[in-house]
Amino acid sequence: MASRQWLILEKERPEKLVASTTATTKSAGTSKDPEQTAVDGTNDLAEKLEEWEKKSEKWDKTNIKALGNIQLRLHHSISFKFKEVMVAGILWEQLKDIYGSPGILSIYTEFKQAIETKIPENSDPSLAVDKFAVHFRRLAENRVVIEDHLQGMMLLSKLPSSMEAIAQLMCQESDIKKITIPVVWRAMAMGWEQKSGGRTQP
Repeated sequence: MASRQWLILEKERPEKLVASTTATTKSAGTSKDPEQTAVDGTNDLAEKLEEWEKKSEKWDKTNIKALGNIQLRLHHSISFKFKEVMVAGILWEQLKDIYGSPGILSIYTEFKQAIETKIPENSDPSLAVDKFAVHFRRLAENRVVIEDHLQGMMLLSKLPSSMEAIAQLMCQESDIKKITIPVVWRAMAMGWEQKSGGRTQP
């Protein structure tokens, strides 16, 4: 999209212009002068042919750019499967058909990475918390939604020993639905600021 190549995935190449002398003469309309009719028909065909050539050339250039961009981003383990495909739109549709639906492996990988995220003991925890939250957003995009309060409880379980007081404070909350990642993070940020003297990362 940023390179203005997205539309090529949905547009087909302009159909090749084919016109016989008879069709050309008819397209020029009726005329009492047969020679003038032929001239007008020839000019009309020439203009249409020139227009078709310009559109085709533009389509070809955009197609090869989009095709190259897609191929460059394919993993080497699958790129060889599509080396014969020369139309970006066809390549895109084939990739969507084969890899468009999330597999169990990708969902498991996101969940595993979320579970394995560690909150640092003696450094700003913001990057780790952001990484933790991103995994759940990706799971949601793959139609695996984990409720907000469960995400918050999982983050609580990862707090280092220096932040154990935060976990105890959260456990006094009467409504578990209020224990979410943003709520836990605010408590963590305040604790870290107090401990570090306000040296949080932007």
